[in-house]
Order: sequence, then structure tokens, then C-alpha cells
Amino acid sequence: MKKLIAIVSLVFFLSPLIASAALYKSSDGKVWADWNGKRRWIRTAEIFNSYGYKWSDVKDIADLSLSRKPINNLVRIKDKPEVYALSDSGYKRHIHNPDIFNSYNLSWDDVADINETELAGYPDCNLIKEVDNEKVYKLDGNTLYPIKDLATFNYYGFSWSALQIINSEDLATYTIGSELAYTAPAGSPSPSPSWSPT
Repeated sequence: MKKLIAIVSLVFFLSPLIASAALYKSSDGKVWADWNGKRRWIRTAEIFNSYGYKWSDVKDIADLSLSRKPINNLVRIKDKPEVYALSDSGYKRHIHNPDIFNSYNLSWDDVADINETELAGYPDCNLIKEVDNEKVYKLDGNTLYPIKDLATFNYYGFSWSALQIINSEDLATYTIGSELAYTAPAGSPSPSPSWSPT
């Protein structure tokens, strides 16, 4: 029975989702691909050309109309099982398995098939935070390293734009490593205790 469930889950991951991408250009010159009514920024001309898109197919769109389209933040390489969550700032994180995917009540129809060139254009997410919890972790491979405080966060040069917020089920799939801590030199100003972005 477990083997059957695993096979069904894999089929869900591998099922091809085929759709023709409509292309739009916003007033700031960005080109967007439409997937299932959601928008995804085509970040470079290299990515645009890698799909064989034609500039003549790109239609202007009013910013208000574009803003009404949710951001497409689920992608995978076509015909490969790995699904990635994208932050709004474009950092990618592998979703470990179908159970975790379903724990977010996500739709498989929203997983866009992309190519290797586009996937490589998204930097890896390296910061994780559990919803409703202040603790922030550095993500390295499958290990999360708790960041002690804001002083440590700033010392290591982390960026809030790389942060993804996840649920408890997702967090449980990672190994927790040792705490990252920075001790300021004697006489330095006391760091802010707040975990708010700067």
C-alpha cells in the first residue's frame, strides 16, 4: 500500500503541465510570462531567448491589470520531479515531497514548467523562518542553522530578501544544526533586539 501511495505521489510530480505562455510587458519594461493566470517575471534576455520567444508576441499590459495577476511562485524543470518555491524577490527553495506541497494547500496546476536556463537564474534561498516564530535560520543544503540575533544576522551579511517563511511540517523535514552567534567587541553599541528587517 505504501509503495502504491509513493507511485501515485511521483506521478503527480511527473505529470506534464502543458500551457502556452502569454507574454506581457509592463510600463517598467519588464517582460512577464502568464501561467494559469499568474505572472512570472522573465528576468533576462538570455532566459527569454532560451524559450524561443518572439518579441512580436509580447503585448503591453496596464500596470493595474498586471497587478491583479498573482505571482507565479511554483516552478519545476519540465519532466523532472523537483518542485521549487520562489519568493517574490526570486529566491528558490526545493519543496521536499508531495506531502509538504499539499500541507500548503497549493495547486499542482500552478506549478510552471520552466527550462534549466531559467531555473539557474534564481539564486538559492538561504534564510528560513517558521510562520509565527521569530527564529530565523540559515539554510545550507538540508540543514538549518539558528541565527542567534540581529547582530549575527548583520555580521554575516544576510539579506531579508532571501528569506522564505515556511510551516511547521516543512520545518520538520530539515536537520537543525548548531547556532550561529556573533559576539561584538567590548565597547561596541548594543545591537537591536528586534528581528525586524533593516
